[in-house]
Amino acid sequence: KNMTLKAVADAASISKGALYYYYKSKDEILYDIMAQDNAHSREIAGKVIEKDHDLDVESLKREVTKGVLNRFSQLDKNKLNLYLQGEALQGNVELQKRYNDKYHEWINNIDGILSRIYKVESTEITRTISTIALAAIEGICIQKALMDDIEGDEDLIGKIIMFLLSLDYKNTEKVLKKNSKLSYK
Repeated sequence: KNMTLKAVADAASISKGALYYYYKSKDEILYDIMAQDNAHSREIAGKVIEKDHDLDVESLKREVTKGVLNRFSQLDKNKLNLYLQGEALQGNVELQKRYNDKYHEWINNIDGILSRIYKVESTEITRTISTIALAAIEGICIQKALMDDIEGDEDLIGKIIMFLLSLDYKNTEKVLKKNSKLSYK
């Protein structure tokens, strides 16, 4: 919170002007640190979406589940993300734009993975499930950043993720499109 660009420049042994050439604010530096940390998961998602991998669907489900559970354990990253989200919500227009773009990218990645696992094309339903999944992941990350421990057994969370990834998508789609018992109105 008390970090300044001058302190970063001094620690990196570069001039403040050189640092300003690349970054206008400390939030930009922090966002780039977080974005670099997400590069590995983006690379995996890209390979899965492009079908450039040798994982069978069951292995892919396990990898996705491990990745999500690993994301929950990254306390420093979760706190940094929460700090930056707070800055965006408080009016940092540049961060708002970057988060808007990033959330669309994350939803696209999740949708691509779900479409691959369920062996279907992207639909309104897979995109909506992807949006809900991202909200759940972000929500648990916020809980982990703010609480000693989350209210939920991590092993059970992993089993629930595996269950959701193993749903019979075609049947789920039929139920969601036609079942009036699910109406919330």
